[in-house]
Amino acid sequence: MSFTNTVSAICLVYMAAVVVFTVMSVACAPGRKGKLRALKNFKRGKFILIYAAAIPLYWLAHTFNGEPVGGALLLAIKSCVDIVVLKYDYSSAAALMQANTFYRIVIDICFVLVAVNAVVFVLTLVGERLFNFFANRRSLRAEKVYLVVGYNEQNLAVLRSVKKETGRAILLCGGEKEAEDDAFLAKRSYMRWNGSLDAFIEKRFKNLAERCVHVVVNTGKDEENLILCKQLSRLIQKLNDAALSEDRGVFVYAFGAPENTSAFVHFVEKSKGRIRFVNKYRLVAGDFVSKYPYTMYMGERELDFEHAVVRQEVSLGVVFIGFGKANQSLFLTSAANDQFVTRQNGQIVQKAVRYTVFDRKDSHNDKNLNHSYFRYREALREIEGHEEEYLPLPPEPADISFFRTDINDNKFYRALRECLSAKDGGLPYNYVIIAFGSDMENLDLADKISAKLKEWELSDTTHLFVKIRSARLSEQVVAREYAEEDGFRTFGEEDRVVYDIERIAGEAAEQMAWRRHLAYTAEYERGASAEAVRAAALEGWYGRFRQLQREANIFACLSLRSKLNMLGFDYAPISDARPAAEEEFMEKYTAGDPIRYTGGELNGKKLIEYRNEDFERDSVRKTFAVQEHQRWNACMISHGVIPSSKEAIARPDRGKRLDIRRHGCLTTFEGLKEYARIVARSSGKTEEQTDVIRYDYQLMDDAAWLLSSNGYKIVRRAEEDKK
Repeated sequence: MSFTNTVSAICLVYMAAVVVFTVMSVACAPGRKGKLRALKNFKRGKFILIYAAAIPLYWLAHTFNGEPVGGALLLAIKSCVDIVVLKYDYSSAAALMQANTFYRIVIDICFVLVAVNAVVFVLTLVGERLFNFFANRRSLRAEKVYLVVGYNEQNLAVLRSVKKETGRAILLCGGEKEAEDDAFLAKRSYMRWNGSLDAFIEKRFKNLAERCVHVVVNTGKDEENLILCKQLSRLIQKLNDAALSEDRGVFVYAFGAPENTSAFVHFVEKSKGRIRFVNKYRLVAGDFVSKYPYTMYMGERELDFEHAVVRQEVSLGVVFIGFGKANQSLFLTSAANDQFVTRQNGQIVQKAVRYTVFDRKDSHNDKNLNHSYFRYREALREIEGHEEEYLPLPPEPADISFFRTDINDNKFYRALRECLSAKDGGLPYNYVIIAFGSDMENLDLADKISAKLKEWELSDTTHLFVKIRSARLSEQVVAREYAEEDGFRTFGEEDRVVYDIERIAGEAAEQMAWRRHLAYTAEYERGASAEAVRAAALEGWYGRFRQLQREANIFACLSLRSKLNMLGFDYAPISDARPAAEEEFMEKYTAGDPIRYTGGELNGKKLIEYRNEDFERDSVRKTFAVQEHQRWNACMISHGVIPSSKEAIARPDRGKRLDIRRHGCLTTFEGLKEYARIVARSSGKTEEQTDVIRYDYQLMDDAAWLLSSNGYKIVRRAEEDKK
């Protein structure tokens, strides 16, 4: 029996090794693709390894039954073939099992492992389809669904960002086998799709008008994304024309490059905002402005907290190193938000930020900039000599200059130092933003410039930022090593900023902008019921508004933080440990200029009565209103809007023509009074009724309510931030 026990023991060790090897090959495989390879290898032949142990075990049994060695081997192979289909040959092994307990234990283990092996093999063949069937059934019935169209690494990051408590996520693509494998491993829904996307969605999702279906279109090809937008616009028009809602129906988020903006905005307008164009560089810019508002490091040296203005002697500057898609979007977003004022001879005047660009190419001939920001400059040239035909024209939002140079040129550092240094005895305050190459190239230059700032003794007045796309590199290396030692900060981590469903759907920003629009509507529809106000707001947001108007609301909300900083405050999540300071803020904000409330309320917001006579008071409220109108002007100019003439303003169909990007309110704060007079004369209304200045007051008047209704609170800035 010692020989039988020895062979049985060898088989037992072999079976244990096969089990451990199979489990570890899947569990320890590097990443998702490694696990996929391990499972595919199992299906392709590794599953047969366990059967090798059955041959010597059956050979022992047939030998014990008196068969010759050769015949016993052939019979053992036959028994092994039978066991593959779970046809166990107990009769051949019964005598030896009765005579040898250890052998019986080993062959029983073999039989169990063969059964488990067969089940696992079947599941690897049909398990994905079974899982997808049940997962899709659950997802198709969910009230809120996120359809992500296209199989690529970016979309897999989007899918990972969808939380189960907020909705179900489904990967939708053309039947790639690897996509199905990925979905099975990640336990997410996956659906194959071909033909027209609108017909597919309408067929698979019932009661679309009563549900919330978000569709993220990111195939990796703008042409394909645009074709899908065309298909989805048909579905949206069919479903959503009858009833408007901000949380029911189909919403589409289509990725595209900034140079293709106009093509996508065509469908944005056609779908009345239900299709939204996703420019990843704009998302990065919006995150930067929100995370690092330009006032973030300003203290008493730069700010007059009593009057909420920048001190006259301070020179404001931003330097862009590299002016590709990322920094161009950041410039346009910054110019549309970072508008400041100072006091000069008792008057509130613009305090422009000076932007300096270092890049190899000359961006004066850039198609996107000429279509947007530089269009206003060209309009001023055309208006020259005919200024009396227009309301007072606002100044350009920013002072921008270009240095066409390579960062390796010796002149680069000399020019950079000149840009960052004090001029005419002034006090410099600068941002330097690096986004010209790969993560490693950006990091290397940031390290070199950080050393130069210390050498030039400009570290205290210059704040350095570097674009790092990889969140892993940013978190594990840059933030823990370079940033702490060299004093620079990172931005642009794409997994966090771009390929995250909350960023794409813009839920936080959209919600705040929507609530602000609702407040606008409540002020305009005075005396109307809450239901009527909501209906009118929805009709405006999804019915009459163009994309630019929705974006203008979002940009206004982005500017809240810098405005609060100007008065010594900030905002933070309600869960933040710092005490709320709404009352203290309102006391400073309304000092000498109290808000006139009507006594009415809507969604927790106190309704305000605005009178033209109130706009004459010199106060912090007025300062913020002037600054807000200046910011609105900058936002319009950054989107390529130019002024309407007085003649056009007098005509109700010509004063505000965003389809041709002209607007009559593109004027100075004082010019808005003349605007109201022109409209009043032509419409037969009073100047009180045609006034638009009140809308510049509204953002900060409602700041406490707007923030609290979106999960934030006003807090005092830390004292060290104000020094």
